[in-house]
Amino acid sequence: MPIVGLTMKEVRGKRIGDVVGEINVNNNTTLKDIKAISLPGINKEGLQLEFDFTSDYVDKGKKSLGNFFVNGQILFVDGDGERAVELWKKSKLLPEDIHLSIMNAVLRKSLIKVVELADYLQLPPPVSMPVAIMEDKKGK
Repeated sequence: MPIVGLTMKEVRGKRIGDVVGEINVNNNTTLKDIKAISLPGINKEGLQLEFDFTSDYVDKGKKSLGNFFVNGQILFVDGDGERAVELWKKSKLLPEDIHLSIMNAVLRKSLIKVVELADYLQLPPPVSMPVAIMEDKKGK
């Protein structure tokens, strides 16, 4: 069940205040729509899913310090796309296997873009970044 494309249609970020002290970053992904489509380039039927991704920066007092917004679409090939479309129409849910693949792709691509934009706006990254530390050689 591969993802054959992910396109960002809108990306924006805004720094509202100065980052002082402890802050919280709330990341959220929302699937907005799903429809069955024909993919003539690969001669298959697939799914087109529209998504929104947001990162909201707030201080301890819940004052907004900045935010990011990404809107896009994913093209997904699934052998049983009709099942996904029917479930979406009934309950706004997707089969778990499709849902996990879609959410992981949206998070991965969106967070990469938002980390870059956060750097430009001098906001901390929306996720914890790995940090290299020196190894203590005295004990060895």
